[in-house]
Amino acid sequence: EASAKHLIQTIKNKRNLHSRQAACLALASIGTDEALEGLGHILLESDEGVLIAAAEALACNPDEGYAMLRDAMEMENLLTRRAAVFGLARVPEEWAIEILESVHLDDDQWVVRGAAAEVLERHRNPPWKIHPPTDDLSTLPWLQAFAEKEGLAVAPGRAALEMLRRALNKGSEDEQIAALEAIVWVGGEELAMELFQALSSSEPHLRDAAYEALWQLRASGVEIRSSMP
Repeated sequence: EASAKHLIQTIKNKRNLHSRQAACLALASIGTDEALEGLGHILLESDEGVLIAAAEALACNPDEGYAMLRDAMEMENLLTRRAAVFGLARVPEEWAIEILESVHLDDDQWVVRGAAAEVLERHRNPPWKIHPPTDDLSTLPWLQAFAEKEGLAVAPGRAALEMLRRALNKGSEDEQIAALEAIVWVGGEELAMELFQALSSSEPHLRDAAYEALWQLRASGVEIRSSMP
């Protein structure tokens, strides 16, 4: 609980947006009542950049987080509703798409309708390539090409996993996105730090791919915990 209080104070008092966004994700990872209530208050009261981070973080919690996002769509504050749109865009459930489609047509504020239109288009046409799954990371052509660019070879097993880590840390945006897709195939636990770093990236496509990886891991029963303090 003390950790949640510290993170809430970080969000309220720090000026650095990246630190505040990372704190939102850490609160979602903690997942206690206090942490989630803190995110709920932030979604109602904070500035726009942190509102969106709080909403996206709530999307990582299928129980209370999803319900809070649904409730946020009923609030009078248009910035809260707009942020909730971006949160619902992270929810891999058909009901979330139905809400977004309704908001796109019916919300009385164009900034909220526009946000819904944006995320629905991104849902229909993801701006990154989808690579087919594989049991052996070392056979991935893009990972082989990355290793060659680094002056290295990629071998099966542990060596391929470490090359994947290297791509997450040093690769181009496309290589990092491909590596995030591959995390889902290997379980993700060993690459949790890199996954959460990508969740707080300033690059929207990279952040989207990281959320997609996190959703798929949690849907398959893998519990990924943030390594953030």
